Amino acid sequence: MASADITAEPVKAGEARVNKHKADWRGWKFMWPFAVVFVFVFIIPIVYAIYISFFKKQMIGG
Repeated sequence: MASADITAEPVKAGEARVNKHKADWRGWKFMWPFAVVFVFVFIIPIVYAIYISFFKKQMIGG
């Protein structure tokens, strides 16, 4: 029987970084729906309330 030498190719430094970056981006895709709802339901009303508080002159009543 003959033996064969098997050598693996060295991994380039840039390949691992690209794969990790793609994996990180996939996690953010799951957060986008929450972020959109959070901004429209929580952040925008608070900013609007602060804006109104500076410019509305009537203190009591409609």
